[in-house]
Amino acid sequence: MNLHNLAPASLPTPAAALAAMTWDEVASLLAFATPIIAVPLGVITFYLRSLREQQTSAREALTRRCEQVESDLDRLERRVLENERDFATKEDWLRESMHARRSLEHLSQACARLEGRAEQPARVHPPNTPTPDLQHEELPSIHGREPKP
Repeated sequence: MNLHNLAPASLPTPAAALAAMTWDEVASLLAFATPIIAVPLGVITFYLRSLREQQTSAREALTRRCEQVESDLDRLERRVLENERDFATKEDWLRESMHARRSLEHLSQACARLEGRAEQPARVHPPNTPTPDLQHEELPSIHGREPKP
């Protein structure tokens, strides 16, 4: 079919022209159109696939980072709670320091009494009799317990 010899009013529609084509003409049209369509379509397909893989790997990396941050925050929270248990409040510290000061005063008083007794001349006592000074007296403990009367 020769389209150059037809008058403008008698031109067939594109659908009629395609329907009137022979197998040879269709094959040559497809041979010409295939590289023009297939190559960009293949490039677009590979580009979209690479975008999807990149987004998948970025999402996995972000998920790993978020999980790592969450685990680090959990560890930090546990350590902060441990430190809060280790450190006393000001009132607790004051109470403990006063108790320690009182224990040190009792210890220094006991040391002063022992030094005073050591400076006194030794008295001779009969055997198997306790000394009258230490018979009913208990020294204070260094662990903060009050001596028994």
